[in-house]
Amino acid sequence: IGYEDAGQLTEALRRRPYSIVVFDEVEKAHPEVHNMLLQIMEEGHLSDARGHTVDFRNAIIVMTTNVGAEEIKKQTSL
Repeated sequence: IGYEDAGQLTEALRRRPYSIVVFDEVEKAHPEVHNMLLQIMEEGHLSDARGHTVDFRNAIIVMTTNVGAEEIKKQTSL
């Protein structure tokens, strides 16, 4: 996520605070995305590069991952 993308996320949540935000395959995300998610989960809000702060308390955050998929395949194969 670049600086503009972070602004897009905060702007979208500012306009629609009751949103579902999906981070697909979060393990592949840039480390800055992980830092952003930590801020959201620890503080309940996100401040972007422009200094805008948006409340995430009414948002639902969904993260998907493929980590462990191979292990599950091994356990279920006959």
